Amino acid sequence: TTQSAYYPENVYEVSKAQAQEAIENGEMPVASYIILQPTNVIGEGDSTKKLLNLMHTVQKKKFFYLNKAARVNYVYVKKIVSVVQQIIDKQHYTNSSYLINDPLTIEELVQMISTEIGSSAPQRSLP
Repeated sequence: TTQSAYYPENVYEVSKAQAQEAIENGEMPVASYIILQPTNVIGEGDSTKKLLNLMHTVQKKKFFYLNKAARVNYVYVKKIVSVVQQIIDKQHYTNSSYLINDPLTIEELVQMISTEIGSSAPQRSLP
């Protein structure tokens, strides 16, 4: 279940947080529920192209680290779909909320990207 603090930053995030709070506090009665909170969702339809842009930067050897230990939390959209499908199939509504993430360091992510695109991993860092 979710245990980390949540700080909504815009109207959309505030409305989601208020709806979740209303459900969890019984202000919005529902028979049963499960709330999934995916972190940075990536996939084929990502209009921001954040992962693709990172891959291009690594491939062009223009990437450098600010902090190799920095954590990133990208979640592939098909993993989320798989989780939702399993919940529906098993009707596993636990009246809980879950944070869905797959954290790793930026160094680990960049190493994975480098391996996939057949490029050497960047070594440059800023102090």
